[in-house]
Amino acid sequence: TVRFAAEEMTNLLSQTFGKAVPVVTAPTEGRVSIVLGDNAWSRAAGIDVSPLVRDGFVIRTAGNRVYIAGKDDPKTDPWHVLDHGNWSPVVFERATLFGVYEFLERFAGVRFYFPGELGTIVPRKDAIDVACDLSVKPDFKSRFLQMWHGEYFEPDPKNHQKTLSYFRQRFETFRPPACHGSNGFRYQRRFGKTHPEYFCLLPNGKRDVFEQRVFEGIQPGQLCWSSGIVEEMYKDARSYLKGEDASVRGIPASWSKSGAFGWNGNVSNLKYVDLMPQDGMIACGCEKCQASVKACRARGKADETDLIWGAVSNIATRLTAEGLDGVISMMAYNGYGDVPDFALPPNIDVMAATMGPWSIYNARKLAIDDRKVSSWAEKLGHPIRLWNYPCKLLGLDVKGDRVPQTCPRAWAKFYKHSAKWINGAFAESETDRWFYNYLNYYVFSRVCWNNACDVDAILDEHYRLMFGPAAKDMAEIYETLEECWAKGVVGNVVETPMGPVVKQPSDAKMWEEIYSPAKLARFDALVKQARAKVAPGSLEARRIDLVDREFLGGLRARSAEYAKFAAGLKALEITLPVGGEKKISLVPFTAGRKTVKKTVRTDVTVRRTAEALVVRFDCEEPRMADVAARAHETESPDLWQENVVEVVIDPKGDRTSYVQFFVNSEGATADQHSSRIFMPTKGWNWNSGFTAKVEKGEKSWSAVLTIPFSALPELPERFAVEFSRERNLTGEADYEHLYHWSPYAYGFSDLDNLGRIIFK
Repeated sequence: TVRFAAEEMTNLLSQTFGKAVPVVTAPTEGRVSIVLGDNAWSRAAGIDVSPLVRDGFVIRTAGNRVYIAGKDDPKTDPWHVLDHGNWSPVVFERATLFGVYEFLERFAGVRFYFPGELGTIVPRKDAIDVACDLSVKPDFKSRFLQMWHGEYFEPDPKNHQKTLSYFRQRFETFRPPACHGSNGFRYQRRFGKTHPEYFCLLPNGKRDVFEQRVFEGIQPGQLCWSSGIVEEMYKDARSYLKGEDASVRGIPASWSKSGAFGWNGNVSNLKYVDLMPQDGMIACGCEKCQASVKACRARGKADETDLIWGAVSNIATRLTAEGLDGVISMMAYNGYGDVPDFALPPNIDVMAATMGPWSIYNARKLAIDDRKVSSWAEKLGHPIRLWNYPCKLLGLDVKGDRVPQTCPRAWAKFYKHSAKWINGAFAESETDRWFYNYLNYYVFSRVCWNNACDVDAILDEHYRLMFGPAAKDMAEIYETLEECWAKGVVGNVVETPMGPVVKQPSDAKMWEEIYSPAKLARFDALVKQARAKVAPGSLEARRIDLVDREFLGGLRARSAEYAKFAAGLKALEITLPVGGEKKISLVPFTAGRKTVKKTVRTDVTVRRTAEALVVRFDCEEPRMADVAARAHETESPDLWQENVVEVVIDPKGDRTSYVQFFVNSEGATADQHSSRIFMPTKGWNWNSGFTAKVEKGEKSWSAVLTIPFSALPELPERFAVEFSRERNLTGEADYEHLYHWSPYAYGFSDLDNLGRIIFK
């Protein structure tokens, strides 16, 4: 580890001075020596690394020597780690390396925005002046993010450059576990057959004992936290903390070495056991669990608060009573994110899940998260860690594709704002292009090491060092992109029964307002101005080209795609005066597929009366004997799984909700009122009063749906609509199953990409 630090020092100092700086095995008398690591020379200079906190280091000058020392892993080879390219190998102590980077930044003016000559600033100097006695430690112990996610802007097959950036920005060297650790116990495999009562009673009346399945969006591995499984957890944790092999408790051998109880590491001789439940948790339907859920709801607490924290507290207390030195690691997560009313023992480590930087421009959402974080810190009597989501999740994977989420100010503001309650965070920062995050990561690293850092100065310096005389033009691009993403794309958080949810902008809003053609034209003008201010072929010019390609290239492509889509959608508009009608044909639902199976014809005739919208489907069907449809006596929410036709309408014209009308080939009907952003909805209880008439022939069937306007009181003059057919047959399956009107839609309720009806 220290040899790697020496290589980094000599390579970068040699660039600084324009001449080779040698690495030697001992100080040379009469020459300036930089002495790295804990060794005889540093100890003779009075440097003792033993009291230093993890990742802390000393930089001290004495005579003609500079000493840089901290605690270092004596065995790990960082060059080997660079070739692994993920988070696991980076967990090793390297404080002397951090000291080297501090020295280069503080005294040589080096800046590590990203590896390579375009992102690593190394000013040329004839000499540097060093006189100091520094002891440096990070303000945040936890400093982790998804450095390895997203396609790099140049070939990096082993993620070498990403890992090097993780080193140089001095992110954490130890990550206590807190991520669905109960999975590691392999309970379904161990107890699924012998103790089914240990597992969650599902809504279908069965116990969750299957290892490979998902039931209604619930991840496998859900437990009954009122059952004997809690005792098994205690016994497993006790065995682990006693140092016993996993086989003692029947843990499969293949899991014992990889950390059956979460990642096994030591900080101040404390071992961690991650008990966090499986993702997508629901409360067990058994009597005991449901009684606890009702009690929590009565007190305004999250449903599983007492179940989870009661079990965790019990286990942690018993381990302490036995004198076992260990920590129970947990996340305050959906369903059990609230602070319990009862006391918690001190050997519980909590990580709270909150939105993070994307909430910084939404005062309401930020206040909600602040209350959660501050209450946990107050409850435990010390700062906590955060798990945040400055990523392209939240349903934004498709909308955010090739859209830069560079938001360094939002990142800095959020973590500086939260510093009074936290000792760090994991930023779950998935992205499609790594470059989008480089400045977010850099600013995050600065705040992690110094909560009081001047972010304005850091960003001004970045623009000046990266782009020289073009700094002002390029800064406007970065700042505008941040405003577009943070305020326009992810800044609209609405309160729903499911909690605060990002209300996604429509495609029209994305590409006509947030990233409008005028805004993209402004970006192009700024790039042109910037290029004119720097020398062709210079580092500054190449950086401008990189930003233009990575940040703006995707926006141009997405904007062009939208313009093409918008033109296609325009052709799907139907103008219907009272008494007017229009005939259209459905196409196979391909969703990106290039080939389709055997198809049949489906024609739709839409007619407007003074009281209703009347939709007639004429469905070719050469296999009438095989249609899968039943004559239901009452409305069935499962009707859509049969041989049906369907109408989807955007009842407010704002693309936030939709209503669906179904009729199968036996004349059974169903309707529902739903929402794309979890707003209050009537669901299947909604009754529109629509009627349907079905006729069947030898090789076809037809359905006429009459949808009264009285059921749609807010229907505007323009609204999105989709007509679709789900052709479900028994027997031979070589036929095309789904048909719809809009070839641009990703689904039948993809409101942004549906056709429209215009009333005139």
